Amino acid sequence: NVEIKVQKVAVATALPKGTLKDI
Repeated sequence: NVEIKVQKVAVATALPKGTLKDI
């Protein structure tokens, strides 16, 4: 789903890179 992918990118941008693995 494209919307979910975009949301994950937005979260990854807003939060520290250390949280990327939790997405």
